[in-house]
Amino acid sequence: ARAAEAAAGIEAPPRAALLRLVLAEWERLACHLSDWGAAMGAIGLEWAQTRCAMLRETLLRAHEAAFGQRLPLDLVLPGGLAADLTPEGSEALLAALAVLEEDLPTLQAVQDEHAGAQDRLRGIGAASPARVAALAAGGVAGRAGGRNFDARRDMPYQPYPGFSLSIPISTGGDAEARLRLRLRELPESLGLIRAALARLEPGPVLVPLPVGPGEGLGVVEAPRGEVLHWLALDEAGLIHAAFARDPGWMHVPLLEAAAPGTTLGDLPLVRASLNPSTSGMDL
Repeated sequence: ARAAEAAAGIEAPPRAALLRLVLAEWERLACHLSDWGAAMGAIGLEWAQTRCAMLRETLLRAHEAAFGQRLPLDLVLPGGLAADLTPEGSEALLAALAVLEEDLPTLQAVQDEHAGAQDRLRGIGAASPARVAALAAGGVAGRAGGRNFDARRDMPYQPYPGFSLSIPISTGGDAEARLRLRLRELPESLGLIRAALARLEPGPVLVPLPVGPGEGLGVVEAPRGEVLHWLALDEAGLIHAAFARDPGWMHVPLLEAAAPGTTLGDLPLVRASLNPSTSGMDL
Protein backbone atom coordinates (compact mmCIF):
# COMPACT_ATOMS: atom_id res chain seq x y z
CA ALA A 1 0.00 0.00 0.00
CA ARG A 2 2.80 2.44 0.86
CA ALA A 3 4.60 1.67 -2.41
CA ALA A 4 1.42 2.38 -4.38
CA GLU A 5 0.90 5.62 -2.48
CA ALA A 6 4.49 6.69 -3.17
CA ALA A 7 4.05 5.87 -6.87
CA ALA A 8 0.84 7.90 -6.98
CA GLY A 9 2.33 10.80 -5.02
CA ILE A 10 -0.16 10.74 -2.13
CA GLU A 11 -0.20 9.89 1.57
CA ALA A 12 -2.84 8.12 3.61
CA PRO A 13 -5.00 10.41 5.76
CA PRO A 14 -3.63 11.18 9.25
CA ARG A 15 -6.28 9.06 10.96
CA ALA A 16 -5.49 6.10 8.71
CA ALA A 17 -1.75 6.49 9.38
CA LEU A 18 -2.32 6.37 13.14
CA LEU A 19 -4.58 3.34 12.85
CA ARG A 20 -2.00 1.62 10.65
CA LEU A 21 0.45 2.04 13.53
CA VAL A 22 -2.10 0.49 15.88
CA LEU A 23 -2.59 -2.46 13.51
CA ALA A 24 1.15 -3.01 13.02
CA GLU A 25 1.99 -2.86 16.72
CA TRP A 26 -1.02 -5.04 17.59
CA GLU A 27 0.29 -7.67 15.19
CA ARG A 28 3.75 -7.35 16.77
CA LEU A 29 2.26 -8.00 20.23
CA ALA A 30 0.34 -11.06 19.02
CA CYS A 31 3.32 -12.52 17.16
CA HIS A 32 5.83 -11.97 19.98
CA LEU A 33 3.47 -13.57 22.50
CA SER A 34 2.93 -16.56 20.24
CA ASP A 35 6.65 -17.00 19.52
CA TRP A 36 7.78 -16.57 23.12
CA GLY A 37 5.08 -18.96 24.30
CA ALA A 38 6.03 -21.58 21.71
CA ALA A 39 9.64 -21.46 22.93
CA MET A 40 8.48 -21.91 26.53
CA GLY A 41 6.45 -24.91 25.45
CA ALA A 42 9.53 -26.35 23.73
CA ILE A 43 11.39 -26.39 27.07
CA GLY A 44 8.49 -27.92 28.98
CA LEU A 45 6.84 -24.80 30.44
CA GLU A 46 3.42 -25.51 28.95
CA TRP A 47 1.67 -23.25 31.46
CA ALA A 48 3.59 -20.25 30.10
CA GLN A 49 2.70 -21.21 26.54
CA THR A 50 -0.95 -21.58 27.51
CA ARG A 51 -0.94 -18.18 29.21
CA CYS A 52 0.53 -16.57 26.09
CA ALA A 53 -2.13 -18.25 23.97
CA MET A 54 -4.83 -16.84 26.26
CA LEU A 55 -3.31 -13.35 26.07
CA ARG A 56 -3.09 -13.58 22.29
CA GLU A 57 -6.75 -14.61 22.15
CA THR A 58 -7.61 -11.55 24.26
CA LEU A 59 -5.82 -9.39 21.69
CA LEU A 60 -7.59 -11.04 18.75
CA ARG A 61 -11.03 -10.61 20.33
CA ALA A 62 -10.32 -6.95 21.02
CA HIS A 63 -9.13 -6.55 17.42
CA GLU A 64 -12.44 -7.98 16.21
CA ALA A 65 -14.37 -5.57 18.42
CA ALA A 66 -12.29 -2.66 17.12
CA PHE A 67 -12.09 -3.44 13.40
CA GLY A 68 -14.69 -6.12 12.70
CA GLN A 69 -12.21 -8.97 12.14
CA ARG A 70 -9.74 -10.89 14.27
CA LEU A 71 -6.72 -10.43 11.98
CA PRO A 72 -5.58 -7.33 10.05
CA LEU A 73 -5.71 -9.11 6.68
CA ASP A 74 -7.14 -6.85 3.93
CA LEU A 75 -7.58 -3.87 6.26
CA VAL A 76 -4.70 -1.86 4.80
CA LEU A 77 -5.33 -0.57 1.27
CA PRO A 78 -3.50 1.86 -1.02
CA GLY A 79 -4.85 5.19 0.14
CA GLY A 80 -5.64 4.19 3.71
CA LEU A 81 -7.80 1.56 5.39
CA ALA A 82 -10.78 -0.55 4.39
CA ALA A 83 -12.52 0.04 7.74
CA ASP A 84 -12.46 2.64 10.48
CA LEU A 85 -12.29 2.00 14.21
CA THR A 86 -15.69 1.03 15.61
CA PRO A 87 -17.32 3.33 18.21
CA GLU A 88 -16.36 0.94 21.01
CA GLY A 89 -13.03 0.00 19.41
CA SER A 90 -10.68 2.22 21.37
CA GLU A 91 -12.12 1.08 24.70
CA ALA A 92 -11.82 -2.59 23.69
CA LEU A 93 -8.20 -2.16 22.63
CA LEU A 94 -7.18 -0.34 25.80
CA ALA A 95 -8.87 -2.96 27.98
CA ALA A 96 -6.94 -5.75 26.24
CA LEU A 97 -3.68 -3.85 26.67
CA ALA A 98 -4.37 -3.55 30.41
CA VAL A 99 -4.81 -7.33 30.67
CA LEU A 100 -1.54 -7.93 28.83
CA GLU A 101 0.38 -5.35 30.85
CA GLU A 102 -0.73 -6.98 34.10
CA ASP A 103 0.83 -10.28 33.00
CA LEU A 104 4.13 -8.88 31.71
CA PRO A 105 5.94 -9.14 35.09
CA THR A 106 5.03 -12.83 35.32
CA LEU A 107 6.39 -13.54 31.83
CA GLN A 108 9.53 -11.54 32.56
CA ALA A 109 10.08 -13.47 35.81
CA VAL A 110 10.14 -16.72 33.85
CA GLN A 111 12.85 -15.32 31.60
CA ASP A 112 14.88 -13.80 34.46
CA GLU A 113 14.38 -16.11 37.44
CA HIS A 114 13.47 -19.61 36.26
CA ALA A 115 16.75 -21.51 36.55
CA GLY A 116 15.59 -24.35 34.33
CA ALA A 117 14.56 -21.96 31.57
CA GLN A 118 17.88 -20.12 31.72
CA ASP A 119 19.83 -23.37 31.50
CA ARG A 120 17.85 -24.47 28.45
CA LEU A 121 18.00 -21.12 26.63
CA ARG A 122 21.50 -19.75 27.17
CA GLY A 123 23.92 -20.52 24.36
CA ILE A 124 21.38 -22.53 22.35
CA GLY A 125 21.01 -21.84 18.63
CA ALA A 126 23.62 -19.09 18.57
CA ALA A 127 24.27 -17.20 15.34
CA SER A 128 27.29 -14.93 15.21
CA PRO A 129 26.89 -11.19 14.62
CA ALA A 130 28.95 -11.64 11.44
CA ARG A 131 26.49 -14.20 10.05
CA VAL A 132 23.51 -12.07 11.09
CA ALA A 133 25.05 -9.05 9.32
CA ALA A 134 25.93 -11.06 6.21
CA LEU A 135 22.33 -12.28 5.89
CA ALA A 136 20.89 -8.86 6.87
CA ALA A 137 18.48 -10.73 9.14
CA GLY A 138 15.72 -8.48 10.38
CA GLY A 139 13.46 -8.11 13.36
CA VAL A 140 14.25 -9.72 16.70
CA ALA A 141 16.44 -12.33 15.02
CA GLY A 142 18.71 -9.61 13.67
CA ARG A 143 18.68 -7.27 16.67
CA ALA A 144 19.48 -10.16 19.04
CA GLY A 145 22.60 -10.77 16.95
CA GLY A 146 23.85 -7.20 16.93
CA ARG A 147 22.19 -5.85 13.76
CA ASN A 148 20.96 -2.51 15.05
CA PHE A 149 18.28 -1.85 12.45
CA ASP A 150 14.57 -1.10 12.65
CA ALA A 151 12.74 0.46 9.71
CA ARG A 152 10.48 2.45 12.04
CA ARG A 153 13.57 4.39 13.17
CA ASP A 154 16.11 4.00 10.36
CA MET A 155 13.80 4.36 7.34
CA PRO A 156 11.08 6.34 9.13
CA TYR A 157 7.57 6.42 7.73
CA GLN A 158 4.35 8.01 8.96
CA PRO A 159 3.36 8.29 11.70
CA TYR A 160 6.39 6.88 13.57
CA PRO A 161 8.60 10.02 13.38
CA GLY A 162 6.19 11.74 15.77
CA PHE A 163 6.52 9.06 18.48
CA SER A 164 9.18 8.12 20.99
CA LEU A 165 10.61 4.70 20.15
CA SER A 166 13.29 2.69 21.95
CA ILE A 167 14.79 -0.24 20.04
CA PRO A 168 16.32 -2.92 22.32
CA ILE A 169 19.36 -4.73 20.95
CA SER A 170 21.70 -7.55 22.03
CA THR A 171 24.82 -9.25 20.72
CA GLY A 172 24.13 -12.64 22.34
CA GLY A 173 22.69 -14.14 19.17
CA ASP A 174 21.25 -17.17 20.97
CA ALA A 175 17.74 -18.31 21.86
CA GLU A 176 17.91 -16.53 25.23
CA ALA A 177 18.76 -13.20 23.57
CA ARG A 178 16.02 -13.51 20.97
CA LEU A 179 13.33 -14.37 23.50
CA ARG A 180 14.45 -11.64 25.89
CA LEU A 181 14.14 -9.04 23.13
CA ARG A 182 10.62 -10.22 22.32
CA LEU A 183 9.57 -9.47 25.90
CA ARG A 184 11.40 -6.12 25.90
CA GLU A 185 9.57 -5.06 22.74
CA LEU A 186 6.13 -5.68 24.22
CA PRO A 187 6.05 -2.57 26.47
CA GLU A 188 7.28 -0.45 23.53
CA SER A 189 4.34 -1.57 21.40
CA LEU A 190 1.95 -1.03 24.30
CA GLY A 191 3.11 2.56 24.64
CA LEU A 192 2.96 3.26 20.90
CA ILE A 193 -0.61 1.96 20.62
CA ARG A 194 -1.84 3.99 23.58
CA ALA A 195 -0.15 7.12 22.27
CA ALA A 196 -1.61 6.64 18.78
CA LEU A 197 -5.14 6.09 20.11
CA ALA A 198 -4.83 9.23 22.22
CA ARG A 199 -3.98 11.29 19.12
CA LEU A 200 -6.86 10.07 16.96
CA GLU A 201 -9.07 12.81 15.56
CA PRO A 202 -12.16 12.51 13.33
CA GLY A 203 -11.46 12.29 9.63
CA PRO A 204 -11.43 10.01 6.58
CA VAL A 205 -9.47 6.77 6.57
CA LEU A 206 -9.30 6.29 2.78
CA VAL A 207 -8.55 8.55 -0.19
CA PRO A 208 -8.60 7.51 -3.88
CA LEU A 209 -5.38 7.05 -5.80
CA PRO A 210 -4.98 9.23 -8.88
CA VAL A 211 -4.73 7.24 -12.12
CA GLY A 212 -1.41 7.59 -13.90
CA PRO A 213 2.17 6.38 -14.14
CA GLY A 214 4.62 6.42 -11.27
CA GLU A 215 7.24 4.55 -9.30
CA GLY A 216 7.33 4.08 -5.56
CA LEU A 217 8.99 2.28 -2.67
CA GLY A 218 7.34 1.21 0.57
CA VAL A 219 9.11 -0.13 3.67
CA VAL A 220 7.54 -1.17 6.97
CA GLU A 221 8.83 -2.96 10.06
CA ALA A 222 6.96 -6.24 10.51
CA PRO A 223 7.38 -8.66 13.45
CA ARG A 224 10.05 -10.59 11.52
CA GLY A 225 11.81 -7.48 10.20
CA GLU A 226 11.67 -5.00 7.37
CA VAL A 227 9.29 -5.64 4.45
CA LEU A 228 10.09 -3.79 1.22
CA HIS A 229 7.92 -3.35 -1.87
CA TRP A 230 8.78 -1.49 -5.07
CA LEU A 231 6.11 -0.79 -7.69
CA ALA A 232 6.01 0.82 -11.12
CA LEU A 233 2.58 1.90 -12.39
CA ASP A 234 1.63 2.34 -16.04
CA GLU A 235 -0.51 5.06 -17.64
CA ALA A 236 -3.68 3.32 -16.51
CA GLY A 237 -2.47 3.20 -12.90
CA LEU A 238 -1.98 -0.58 -13.07
CA ILE A 239 1.11 -2.43 -11.84
CA HIS A 240 3.68 -2.61 -14.64
CA ALA A 241 6.53 -4.07 -12.55
CA ALA A 242 7.04 -5.03 -8.93
CA PHE A 243 9.66 -6.33 -6.51
CA ALA A 244 9.10 -7.54 -2.96
CA ARG A 245 11.81 -8.19 -0.35
CA ASP A 246 10.53 -10.24 2.55
CA PRO A 247 12.28 -10.67 5.93
CA GLY A 248 11.37 -14.35 6.02
CA TRP A 249 13.89 -15.08 3.27
CA MET A 250 16.79 -14.39 5.66
CA HIS A 251 15.51 -16.40 8.61
CA VAL A 252 15.64 -19.83 6.99
CA PRO A 253 19.40 -19.64 6.26
CA LEU A 254 19.87 -18.11 9.72
CA LEU A 255 18.16 -21.17 11.22
CA GLU A 256 20.54 -23.35 9.19
CA ALA A 257 23.49 -21.39 10.60
CA ALA A 258 22.20 -21.73 14.17
CA ALA A 259 21.52 -25.47 13.98
CA PRO A 260 25.07 -27.00 13.99
CA GLY A 261 26.02 -28.28 17.43
CA THR A 262 22.41 -28.23 18.61
CA THR A 263 21.01 -31.47 19.99
CA LEU A 264 17.96 -32.96 18.34
CA GLY A 265 15.89 -32.20 21.44
CA ASP A 266 16.78 -28.51 21.27
CA LEU A 267 15.99 -27.99 17.58
CA PRO A 268 12.30 -27.16 18.25
CA LEU A 269 13.48 -24.53 20.74
CA VAL A 270 15.89 -22.98 18.22
CA ARG A 271 13.18 -22.88 15.58
CA ALA A 272 10.65 -21.37 17.98
CA SER A 273 13.09 -18.65 19.06
CA LEU A 274 13.64 -17.65 15.42
CA ASN A 275 10.19 -18.55 14.06
CA PRO A 276 11.05 -18.49 10.37
CA SER A 277 7.98 -18.27 8.16
CA THR A 278 6.81 -21.75 7.22
CA SER A 279 6.09 -20.55 3.69
CA GLY A 280 9.38 -18.64 3.57
CA MET A 281 7.71 -15.26 3.29
CA ASP A 282 5.28 -12.84 4.94
CA LEU A 283 4.87 -10.13 2.28
